Amino acid sequence: PVELEGVPPREEGHRRLVTADLHRERRGRGRGDVGRVGAHGIEGAGHIVHVIDGSRARVEIRKIAPPPDVLHCYHAYKSGRHLTDLPEIPMVVSLPGTDIAEDVAIPERREVVERILGKAFIVAASNSEMAVEVARRFPATEGKIRVLPKGVSLPTGSFGLRQLLGIAPEELVFLFPAGIRRVKNNHYPLKQLATILSSLPPFRLVYAGPVLEEEYAAEFEEQRKRSPWAYCLGVVPFDRMRGLYAEADIVLNCSLHEGLPNALLEAMSLGRAVV
Repeated sequence: PVELEGVPPREEGHRRLVTADLHRERRGRGRGDVGRVGAHGIEGAGHIVHVIDGSRARVEIRKIAPPPDVLHCYHAYKSGRHLTDLPEIPMVVSLPGTDIAEDVAIPERREVVERILGKAFIVAASNSEMAVEVARRFPATEGKIRVLPKGVSLPTGSFGLRQLLGIAPEELVFLFPAGIRRVKNNHYPLKQLATILSSLPPFRLVYAGPVLEEEYAAEFEEQRKRSPWAYCLGVVPFDRMRGLYAEADIVLNCSLHEGLPNALLEAMSLGRAVV
């Protein structure tokens, strides 16, 4: 969707792109890694895509032959810190919510973010509010910023949640699709639902996503175990997420910071209520 100014296609009409996403094998909320999911549409347009773990970018990129035409960096800080000394490959940087809401507040991280945004020839923001904020904090990026609304593509698939957990048809299902980490505020609905327990119909709270922060996950698990109506599924394969959303009544997002969360877009595309 981005016009890659100054990056001509190869003779065969396509470009070779590398997308770097930190710890891609652990990312996401059980819906598959961000880089791999995003690659499908680009590959469908006839380009060649290599998805690599951002923490191994220095090694992995040098293995690719011929060299890539474009480097896509997802997370200016988390992946970008591993990309500062790479060869001069045109770079597109996609910003999630934490880059601007958290990382720029820490001086050593802000320095990395600013350096990576300086190297980028396109900075992709998922909404206009983020674009305005990036330009305010980093005026030199203003001419590079593009607002790229996210799309949704969910494979057809079933899950069988109610059968798996023994949930009766009349029970309400709250689904919290996110990795277990502090910024996602996973513990928040445990406290809030407990305070209104007596006024709700029978319900279950179901978490879907990998552990991304061990210390926070331990704290969260201690709280969750005190709530017999709360369950953790762990990682759910991306091709089964449509079925999982379909069995939820309400999809929750309680993050401290967000850009434009994929989980809510996916849930809304299937007509689920979101809070």
